Amino acid sequence: MEIKMIKIALCDDDNEQLDNITKYIDRFITEDNMHRNIEVESFSTGIELLNRIINDVTYDIIFLDIFMPMKNGVSVAKKIREKDNAVKIIFLTTSDEFAVASYGVHAFHYILKPVSYSDFELALQRVIVHTDNTDENYTIKAGGTVHYVPVHTIEFIEVIRKNCYYHLITGEIIISSEKLSDIEDFFLRRSEFFKPHRSYIINGNCISQSDNTIITSKTGAKIPIARATSKKFLTNYMNFKLRKRGEKFDK
Repeated sequence: MEIKMIKIALCDDDNEQLDNITKYIDRFITEDNMHRNIEVESFSTGIELLNRIINDVTYDIIFLDIFMPMKNGVSVAKKIREKDNAVKIIFLTTSDEFAVASYGVHAFHYILKPVSYSDFELALQRVIVHTDNTDENYTIKAGGTVHYVPVHTIEFIEVIRKNCYYHLITGEIIISSEKLSDIEDFFLRRSEFFKPHRSYIINGNCISQSDNTIITSKTGAKIPIARATSKKFLTNYMNFKLRKRGEKFDK
Protein backbone atom coordinates (compact mmCIF):
# COMPACT_ATOMS: atom_id res chain seq x y z
CA MET A 1 0.00 0.00 0.00
CA GLU A 2 1.29 3.48 -0.85
CA ILE A 3 1.93 5.60 2.24
CA LYS A 4 0.67 9.14 1.89
CA MET A 5 3.22 11.91 2.33
CA ILE A 6 2.40 14.17 5.28
CA LYS A 7 3.79 17.68 4.82
CA ILE A 8 4.36 19.64 8.02
CA ALA A 9 5.37 23.29 8.42
CA LEU A 10 6.89 24.57 11.68
CA CYS A 11 6.80 28.31 12.32
CA ASP A 12 8.37 29.81 15.44
CA ASP A 13 10.77 32.72 15.99
CA ASP A 14 12.47 30.70 18.77
CA ASN A 15 15.17 28.61 17.08
CA GLU A 16 15.56 26.42 20.14
CA GLN A 17 11.85 25.61 20.01
CA LEU A 18 12.12 24.80 16.29
CA ASP A 19 15.02 22.45 17.00
CA ASN A 20 13.09 20.72 19.79
CA ILE A 21 9.98 20.16 17.67
CA THR A 22 12.11 18.91 14.77
CA LYS A 23 13.64 16.36 17.18
CA TYR A 24 10.16 15.44 18.37
CA ILE A 25 9.10 14.75 14.78
CA ASP A 26 12.23 12.62 14.21
CA ARG A 27 11.38 10.65 17.36
CA PHE A 28 7.75 10.29 16.28
CA ILE A 29 8.83 8.93 12.87
CA THR A 30 11.20 6.44 14.55
CA GLU A 31 8.51 5.17 16.93
CA ASP A 32 5.62 5.26 14.42
CA ASN A 33 4.54 1.70 13.61
CA MET A 34 2.64 2.95 10.53
CA HIS A 35 5.96 4.05 8.95
CA ARG A 36 4.45 7.28 7.70
CA ASN A 37 6.36 9.43 5.27
CA ILE A 38 6.70 12.89 6.86
CA GLU A 39 8.33 15.93 5.28
CA VAL A 40 9.11 19.01 7.39
CA GLU A 41 9.86 22.65 6.57
CA SER A 42 10.81 25.20 9.23
CA PHE A 43 10.24 28.97 9.28
CA SER A 44 11.35 31.61 11.78
CA THR A 45 8.73 34.19 10.76
CA GLY A 46 5.13 34.10 9.68
CA ILE A 47 6.00 36.16 6.60
CA GLU A 48 8.36 33.43 5.35
CA LEU A 49 5.63 30.84 5.78
CA LEU A 50 3.03 33.01 4.02
CA ASN A 51 5.38 33.57 1.08
CA ARG A 52 5.59 29.80 0.58
CA ILE A 53 1.81 29.40 0.76
CA ILE A 54 1.22 32.35 -1.59
CA ASN A 55 3.44 30.50 -4.09
CA ASP A 56 1.01 27.53 -3.97
CA VAL A 57 3.01 25.34 -1.58
CA THR A 58 0.53 23.32 0.49
CA TYR A 59 0.88 21.59 3.84
CA ASP A 60 -1.20 19.05 5.72
CA ILE A 61 -0.29 20.34 9.19
CA ILE A 62 1.13 23.65 10.43
CA PHE A 63 2.56 24.14 13.94
CA LEU A 64 2.34 27.90 14.40
CA ASP A 65 3.67 30.04 17.24
CA ILE A 66 1.22 32.72 18.35
CA PHE A 67 3.68 35.26 19.78
CA MET A 68 5.94 36.35 16.93
CA PRO A 69 7.28 39.75 15.85
CA MET A 70 5.81 41.63 12.84
CA LYS A 71 2.86 39.20 12.44
CA ASN A 72 1.45 37.16 15.30
CA GLY A 73 0.27 33.63 14.72
CA VAL A 74 -3.44 34.45 14.63
CA SER A 75 -2.89 37.09 11.90
CA VAL A 76 -0.78 34.61 9.92
CA ALA A 77 -3.49 31.95 10.30
CA LYS A 78 -6.13 34.34 8.95
CA LYS A 79 -3.99 34.91 5.85
CA ILE A 80 -3.43 31.17 5.47
CA ARG A 81 -7.18 30.57 5.53
CA GLU A 82 -7.60 32.94 2.57
CA LYS A 83 -5.57 30.46 0.50
CA ASP A 84 -6.14 27.11 2.18
CA ASN A 85 -9.24 26.08 4.13
CA ALA A 86 -8.14 22.48 4.73
CA VAL A 87 -4.70 22.60 6.37
CA LYS A 88 -4.73 21.64 10.05
CA ILE A 89 -3.31 24.45 12.20
CA ILE A 90 -1.94 23.70 15.67
CA PHE A 91 -1.03 26.79 17.69
CA LEU A 92 1.97 26.94 20.04
CA THR A 93 1.44 29.44 22.86
CA THR A 94 2.63 30.42 26.32
CA SER A 95 -0.93 31.25 27.36
CA ASP A 96 -4.33 29.65 26.87
CA GLU A 97 -5.94 33.09 26.52
CA PHE A 98 -5.65 32.74 22.74
CA ALA A 99 -7.75 29.57 22.70
CA VAL A 100 -10.89 31.52 21.79
CA ALA A 101 -9.09 33.35 18.95
CA SER A 102 -7.93 30.01 17.59
CA TYR A 103 -11.53 28.98 16.88
CA GLY A 104 -11.94 31.98 14.57
CA VAL A 105 -9.36 30.53 12.18
CA HIS A 106 -10.56 26.93 12.65
CA ALA A 107 -7.43 25.81 14.48
CA PHE A 108 -7.33 22.08 15.08
CA HIS A 109 -5.57 22.25 18.43
CA TYR A 110 -3.20 24.32 20.55
CA ILE A 111 -0.24 23.31 22.74
CA LEU A 112 1.07 25.27 25.71
CA LYS A 113 4.79 26.08 25.80
CA PRO A 114 7.23 24.79 26.75
CA VAL A 115 6.14 21.95 24.47
CA SER A 116 6.69 18.51 25.96
CA TYR A 117 7.06 15.44 23.78
CA SER A 118 3.93 13.85 25.29
CA ASP A 119 1.79 16.89 24.41
CA PHE A 120 3.31 17.11 20.94
CA GLU A 121 2.86 13.39 20.24
CA LEU A 122 -0.77 13.48 21.39
CA ALA A 123 -1.57 16.47 19.15
CA LEU A 124 0.19 14.98 16.13
CA GLN A 125 -1.47 11.58 16.59
CA ARG A 126 -4.89 13.24 16.86
CA VAL A 127 -4.48 15.30 13.70
CA ILE A 128 -3.09 12.35 11.70
CA VAL A 129 -5.95 10.07 12.80
CA HIS A 130 -8.44 12.82 11.94
CA THR A 131 -6.85 13.22 8.51
CA ASP A 132 -6.80 9.46 7.89
CA ASN A 133 -10.49 9.19 8.79
CA THR A 134 -11.63 12.14 6.70
CA ASP A 135 -13.37 11.56 3.38
CA GLU A 136 -11.16 11.89 0.32
CA ASN A 137 -10.65 15.51 -0.64
CA TYR A 138 -10.77 16.86 -4.17
CA THR A 139 -8.51 19.79 -5.06
CA ILE A 140 -10.13 22.65 -6.97
CA LYS A 141 -8.03 25.55 -8.24
CA ALA A 142 -10.16 28.66 -8.57
CA GLY A 143 -8.18 31.71 -9.59
CA GLY A 144 -5.36 32.03 -7.08
CA THR A 145 -7.10 29.96 -4.40
CA VAL A 146 -6.84 26.22 -3.79
CA HIS A 147 -9.93 24.55 -2.29
CA TYR A 148 -9.78 21.08 -0.71
CA VAL A 149 -13.34 19.80 -0.89
CA PRO A 150 -14.56 16.48 0.55
CA VAL A 151 -15.83 14.53 -2.45
CA HIS A 152 -19.13 13.63 -0.80
CA THR A 153 -19.99 17.33 -0.45
CA ILE A 154 -19.97 17.90 -4.22
CA GLU A 155 -23.61 17.82 -5.35
CA PHE A 156 -23.05 18.38 -9.05
CA ILE A 157 -20.72 20.04 -11.55
CA GLU A 158 -21.93 22.01 -14.52
CA VAL A 159 -20.20 23.71 -17.42
CA ILE A 160 -21.06 27.34 -18.12
CA ARG A 161 -19.07 29.27 -20.73
CA LYS A 162 -16.12 26.83 -20.57
CA ASN A 163 -15.86 27.08 -16.76
CA CYS A 164 -16.72 24.31 -14.30
CA TYR A 165 -19.14 25.32 -11.55
CA TYR A 166 -18.85 23.04 -8.51
CA HIS A 167 -22.14 23.08 -6.57
CA LEU A 168 -21.62 21.92 -2.98
CA ILE A 169 -24.31 20.57 -0.66
CA THR A 170 -23.69 23.60 1.57
CA GLY A 171 -24.94 25.90 -1.21
CA GLU A 172 -21.44 27.19 -1.97
CA ILE A 173 -20.42 27.38 -5.64
CA ILE A 174 -16.75 27.22 -6.66
CA ILE A 175 -15.91 28.35 -10.19
CA SER A 176 -12.86 26.89 -11.92
CA SER A 177 -11.43 27.28 -15.41
CA GLU A 178 -10.90 23.50 -15.62
CA LYS A 179 -12.40 21.59 -18.54
CA LEU A 180 -14.97 18.92 -17.72
CA SER A 181 -13.08 16.49 -19.94
CA ASP A 182 -9.99 16.94 -17.73
CA ILE A 183 -11.77 16.10 -14.48
CA GLU A 184 -14.47 13.60 -15.42
CA ASP A 185 -12.24 10.52 -15.16
CA PHE A 186 -11.71 11.19 -11.45
CA PHE A 187 -15.45 11.34 -10.77
CA LEU A 188 -16.79 8.77 -13.21
CA ARG A 189 -14.50 6.02 -11.95
CA ARG A 190 -16.39 6.35 -8.67
CA SER A 191 -19.67 4.46 -8.48
CA GLU A 192 -21.68 7.39 -7.06
CA PHE A 193 -21.08 9.90 -9.88
CA PHE A 194 -22.93 10.03 -13.22
CA LYS A 195 -22.79 12.07 -16.41
CA PRO A 196 -26.40 12.42 -17.65
CA HIS A 197 -25.54 15.25 -20.01
CA ARG A 198 -22.34 16.45 -21.68
CA SER A 199 -22.33 19.54 -19.45
CA TYR A 200 -23.12 17.89 -16.09
CA ILE A 201 -21.74 15.42 -13.58
CA ILE A 202 -23.94 14.63 -10.56
CA ASN A 203 -23.49 12.82 -7.27
CA GLY A 204 -26.03 9.99 -7.10
CA ASN A 205 -26.30 10.40 -3.33
CA CYS A 206 -27.66 13.91 -3.94
CA ILE A 207 -30.47 12.90 -6.32
CA SER A 208 -33.99 13.34 -4.98
CA GLN A 209 -35.89 12.06 -8.02
CA SER A 210 -35.51 11.50 -11.74
CA ASP A 211 -37.56 10.83 -14.84
CA ASN A 212 -36.48 10.36 -18.46
CA THR A 213 -35.54 14.00 -18.98
CA ILE A 214 -34.86 15.77 -15.67
CA ILE A 215 -33.01 15.00 -12.44
CA THR A 216 -34.04 16.88 -9.32
CA SER A 217 -31.32 17.15 -6.70
CA LYS A 218 -31.97 17.19 -2.96
CA THR A 219 -31.44 20.97 -2.97
CA GLY A 220 -34.01 21.37 -5.77
CA ALA A 221 -31.60 21.92 -8.67
CA LYS A 222 -32.79 20.66 -12.07
CA ILE A 223 -30.27 18.69 -14.14
CA PRO A 224 -31.13 17.79 -17.75
CA ILE A 225 -30.74 14.25 -19.07
CA ALA A 226 -29.62 14.03 -22.68
CA ARG A 227 -31.86 11.85 -24.86
CA ALA A 228 -28.87 9.84 -26.09
CA THR A 229 -27.75 8.96 -22.55
CA SER A 230 -31.15 8.65 -20.85
CA LYS A 231 -31.43 4.85 -20.92
CA LYS A 232 -27.83 4.30 -19.85
CA PHE A 233 -28.08 6.82 -17.03
CA LEU A 234 -31.34 5.43 -15.64
CA THR A 235 -29.99 1.86 -15.72
CA ASN A 236 -26.71 2.81 -14.04
CA TYR A 237 -28.46 4.93 -11.44
CA MET A 238 -30.93 2.15 -10.63
CA ASN A 239 -28.03 -0.28 -10.20
CA PHE A 240 -26.31 2.21 -7.93
CA LYS A 241 -29.39 2.52 -5.70
CA LEU A 242 -29.92 -1.23 -5.53
CA ARG A 243 -26.24 -1.94 -4.81
CA LYS A 244 -26.54 0.31 -1.77
CA ARG A 245 -29.35 -1.98 -0.60
CA GLY A 246 -27.43 -5.15 -1.51
CA GLU A 247 -29.63 -5.93 -4.52
CA LYS A 248 -29.09 -6.02 -8.28
CA PHE A 249 -31.03 -4.60 -11.20
CA ASP A 250 -31.34 -7.19 -14.00
CA LYS A 251 -31.21 -5.02 -17.08
